[in-house]
Amino acid sequence: MPKKDLAKLYQKKTPIEHILDRPDTYIGSTEFSDEKPLWVWDEDSQGIVKKPTKYVPGLYKIFDEILVNAVDNFHKSKEEGINMTSIKVTIDKELNKISVCNNGETIPVEIHPEYKIYCAEMIFGQLLTSSNYDDEKEKVTGGRNGYGAKLTNIYSTKFVVETGDIKNSLSFKQTFSKNMSNKGDPIIKEYKGKDNYTKITFIPDLRRFGMDGFDDDIMAIFTKRVYDIAGITPASVRVYLNDKRVEVKNFKSYVDLYFKNKEIVEEELNVFYEKDKKGRWEFSACLSEGDFQQVSFVNSICTTLGGTHVDYLADQITSHVQTILKKKHKKDIKPNQIKANLWLFVNSQIVNPAFDSQTKDTLTTKPSKFGSTFILPPKFLQQMAETGLTELVLKVAGAKEEAKLKRLGGKRKKRVTGIDKLDDANMAGRKDADKCTLIITEGDSAKTFADAGIAEIGRDYFGTFPLRGKFLNVRDAPIKKITSNKEIQHLLEILGLKIGTKYTDKKNLRYGNLMVMADQDHDGSHIKGLVINFIHKFWPSLIKMNTYLKEFATPIIKARKGDRQVETFFTQQEYDQWKRGQGRNLKKWTIKYYKGLGTSDNEEAKEYFSRLEDHTLNFRYTGPDDDKQIELAFSDKLADARKEWLNTYDENEFVDHSNTHVTYRDFVNKELIGFSRYNCTRAIPSVCDGYKPGQRKIMFSCFKRNLVQEMKVAQLIGYVGEKSAYHHGEQSLATTIVGLAQNFVGSNNISVLEPRGQFGSRAMGGKDAASARYIHTKLAPITDKIFHPHDKFLLKYLTEDGHSIEPQYYVPVIPMVLVNGSEGIGTGWSTNIPCYNPFEIIQALKDRMDGKEFHRMDPWYKHYKGDIYYDNNTFKCDGKFAHNPAEGILKITELPIKKWTRDYKKFLEEMLDNNKISDLREYHGTNQVEFEIYYDEGSNGFDSKLFKDTESIMKYFKLTTTISDKNFVLFNSENKLKLYADETEILDEFYDVRLKLYETRKDYMIRKLECDLEILENKERFIGEVVDETIIVNKKKKKELLSILSERGYSRHSHIIAKIPEDNAMKGDVDLSESDNDEDRNLEDEEEKLLATDYNYLLNQSIWSLTEERIEALRQERLKKEEEIEKLKELEIKDIWRSDLDEILKELRKIDSKEIKDMEKANNKMEKLKKKGKPKKKGKKRKISTDSNISSFIEKPKVEKKPPPKKDRIGGKIKDAKALKAKKDLNKHLSGAKSKKTSEKSVTDQDSNQLSAQDIEELPLIERMKLKMKMKDIEEREEKKDIKESESESVSKVHEKMAEERKEFKKRRMKRKR
Repeated sequence: MPKKDLAKLYQKKTPIEHILDRPDTYIGSTEFSDEKPLWVWDEDSQGIVKKPTKYVPGLYKIFDEILVNAVDNFHKSKEEGINMTSIKVTIDKELNKISVCNNGETIPVEIHPEYKIYCAEMIFGQLLTSSNYDDEKEKVTGGRNGYGAKLTNIYSTKFVVETGDIKNSLSFKQTFSKNMSNKGDPIIKEYKGKDNYTKITFIPDLRRFGMDGFDDDIMAIFTKRVYDIAGITPASVRVYLNDKRVEVKNFKSYVDLYFKNKEIVEEELNVFYEKDKKGRWEFSACLSEGDFQQVSFVNSICTTLGGTHVDYLADQITSHVQTILKKKHKKDIKPNQIKANLWLFVNSQIVNPAFDSQTKDTLTTKPSKFGSTFILPPKFLQQMAETGLTELVLKVAGAKEEAKLKRLGGKRKKRVTGIDKLDDANMAGRKDADKCTLIITEGDSAKTFADAGIAEIGRDYFGTFPLRGKFLNVRDAPIKKITSNKEIQHLLEILGLKIGTKYTDKKNLRYGNLMVMADQDHDGSHIKGLVINFIHKFWPSLIKMNTYLKEFATPIIKARKGDRQVETFFTQQEYDQWKRGQGRNLKKWTIKYYKGLGTSDNEEAKEYFSRLEDHTLNFRYTGPDDDKQIELAFSDKLADARKEWLNTYDENEFVDHSNTHVTYRDFVNKELIGFSRYNCTRAIPSVCDGYKPGQRKIMFSCFKRNLVQEMKVAQLIGYVGEKSAYHHGEQSLATTIVGLAQNFVGSNNISVLEPRGQFGSRAMGGKDAASARYIHTKLAPITDKIFHPHDKFLLKYLTEDGHSIEPQYYVPVIPMVLVNGSEGIGTGWSTNIPCYNPFEIIQALKDRMDGKEFHRMDPWYKHYKGDIYYDNNTFKCDGKFAHNPAEGILKITELPIKKWTRDYKKFLEEMLDNNKISDLREYHGTNQVEFEIYYDEGSNGFDSKLFKDTESIMKYFKLTTTISDKNFVLFNSENKLKLYADETEILDEFYDVRLKLYETRKDYMIRKLECDLEILENKERFIGEVVDETIIVNKKKKKELLSILSERGYSRHSHIIAKIPEDNAMKGDVDLSESDNDEDRNLEDEEEKLLATDYNYLLNQSIWSLTEERIEALRQERLKKEEEIEKLKELEIKDIWRSDLDEILKELRKIDSKEIKDMEKANNKMEKLKKKGKPKKKGKKRKISTDSNISSFIEKPKVEKKPPPKKDRIGGKIKDAKALKAKKDLNKHLSGAKSKKTSEKSVTDQDSNQLSAQDIEELPLIERMKLKMKMKDIEEREEKKDIKESESESVSKVHEKMAEERKEFKKRRMKRKR
């Protein structure tokens, strides 16, 4: 073995040699890295971009050490009370020289007392020297280990330190060279400058980095780092690069530099910014482009690999999104899957930070040692979740489901088995499969119809399969929902379709054609649209095959004349056009409506299929516009565009079924839009009456029946269905009827129907109503005042199945949409209108009649005792509570609107389970809330901070909610959807509509009275002429008698009613003639029949009418009618409206008075029950402070009763003088009894109030029983007296309280500014 060279084997290095020989330990690699994407400065875009870059990490590190020192000096200066205002960086590419200069605190130009050298020389020229070694002191600087700037000195050929010290009026300069091995002498001069400064200039030893000079990549990195410093230092510190100020004001504007090249603004990208109050944290976040990205800083150090500070904030976002995904989407997503979609920017100041290495790429300090906390606000987290983060996460998580989806589907095979209700075509899946047609039908009855028709043409090429209700909208449906949908699975197998396959022909399909057979109503159009959407979503290539999708069209109306002449209509619009052209001839036709396929019989089915081409409508693709229209109708992302589309609806537009095809665009815009519009009509009310069609049909039926007597709700449902053509489920109708009658807090301010039975309560928001077969209802007395009977003749009534049904809208005397509010979600639109005070609305209408403008109103709910107020651009609704911190009791006496008692109880029970409260009692009344909550300081879950003031309690117990006033969407008077700015705009439109109706009503009433007058005049004249025998009616033929009446100028009935304003519904109601009698049918001439009908009002009078007394009665009636007409003509229409409003006010006051009395009675009863079951006080006395404002918030005065006597005492003070005397006598008796038994005790009057139960027990049994009965009588007398006195004053106090609140309400309303 050769002898080892021990000198080479075992070596000793100086610190400088070790640093130079082992750079990875100190500054990182001194060789070029592989090319990789890095964030660098881009001169062209003047922003920060990521691009492939090669650089030497060690060179970047020695530059960064000097920059970080400059920023550290800002914090040191701040501690010393010195302003640091600038950092100047100069990079000379020609000379490869860098300098960094800053003002503020500087190194004193003094000799160190221990080491006997200048401080600056020690700090910059000797290793392991630092001002950051005091670990007891909390520092937020970057330097820590004593290397820092010395590393820069060691890796430089020249390193110059310069300082200016105004305190000592001296400047310092020293030059180091040859990797800090040569040291020049310090140069000390007099300094007369105004600011301290520190300047470091160095020339890197590029030879050690394998470089000849600064290349473009390292310059881009250096420049980006200077911009970093500008972004993370306060705005008061000006940063310069090569004598040009860096225009970055703050961290937020620094973040914007990363998006400059994308030419997008912050709002579009949704970059959110947040900072803490102490200035330790600044944070921005947005969505990444596929991978997790972060730009982070710790004490001005750029942590390129992140660390615990980044995880600390990322975890808060991922945790929040995880919760949302679990609750809303039922998805359990891992945090890393969420984090992968985030881009975070963090600027943090960490106390005494620890890093993974000297290069400081990763922070390793635990969050508990950060020295500060930064909890992201809920609003920030919500904004992040709503940027599309949840959708991105779901998209990634759905990748596996997507793969599963693509595995779905069938293949071409001859026979499909195991699918219920499928009647397969004989040739399906065989050689001629492309000629086969699958007819999918709307339900089983439609399938029966199709099967009857197929029997006429054979089953070889036709198969049938029924759909179960509405088909799934697959456009934006979750993949799991699609893959688990049995109907879709069956269709794919039947048709032989495979998801993800692009079909260029029909050869590989089991069926070459797909035909939809649905009812010719709006729901049928929707089903056709959903099937089109299904094919378009997964196989757009099939959509472009103009023969694949078809519709089987059936008539909606048939008109028959005789046995042979038949007209068929496929749309209501076609029929309406034909009907207008028929005029009087329409009576010769028999009209039949076919609302569903089940209406047609088997013979008609065979007839349709025998002429299959006449009933087949092919869907035709014409270009990209068809794609856009299909997406518009079904995509969730185009909800706003759908709103505009819906307002283009024209009811006169329809698909022409005389053609053999229809384009997808026309189908969507002419037929499918009808369903979408109808869907909105069902969900969104009219501004005129505040009702949706279902509610309007109920009111129409109640008015038609004159429902003033109770009727079972189940029977009313049947009546509504019969009289108003209601086509939806009975349960839906029952819910609507119940809703119109409900009167608990948070439901209706005015109920138009009276609830007789259990119609629900605020316990469950009305969901606890009894079944329709058990409850009754009728019209409320106030309803006729709101919907005035005189208005019904002036409305525009709709027709269906040839019968007149409810009006397009009612026009009540007051705007019911504001009185009772409304909520609903339609296609593309939704609405949310709160309730308002009817008293205030009525006053506002009267003020407008007097020339005043409408003013804003606060939402108002009848009998609600909480507070509703405007704050921070929204209305807030607060519940009420009374806090007794001494006893640890919180009494909640009101909940926010729409927060129901049962739900809130569950919330409190959860708190009870988690030991946040110690006990819970309930004292609810029919229409009131009262929770009594007990809490204990000693419990583990108790937090005293949550009870410190009103705001804390309201937040902790969730007693505050918001009331939306930004979504006032209604159908306007022209039946167009409109978003109203606020309630005043609604009032404006309602006022104009209602005032116009009063003009029409006055004109109608005058015409109606004039018609009545003309009839009276004709009757009076006719009876007079019969009595004086001018006209002889006996022994004459009817034809001759009619001729006499006509010749003598008697008014014909048809001519009289023609003077009343044209309205079919009105004419049907004004029945001035009597019904035709049998003799009219014997008249041969048509004109004679009409004449007989016109004079029935004269000729059908009884014999008793032909008297002088009847003539006088008619004369008096005529004079009265003339007077009535004159008075009506003189009356102003606004006066009519005022009169109607006063009638409503009168009825409202009656209702209020009754309800207040009922509530008082219920409250008093509850107080008695509470006294019996009062719980013991829990725990020790509490020391928790409370706001002086936290007291009883109960609106109605309650009877204050004395608590029952404690078990170990006889009783407290007695107010009643008679009772007091009885007690004294009793004590004397007790004292005497005791003295006989024992001489050890004596009781005086003075001690009487302190007698114990033990004293009583020592008495003989009879005496003891008498004594206890006597005391019980005394206590009951006292209690009854207190209750009686309080009850006698309660009603008057309530009215006084309400009057005061109305005054206060008006003051608040006037002061409030929008």
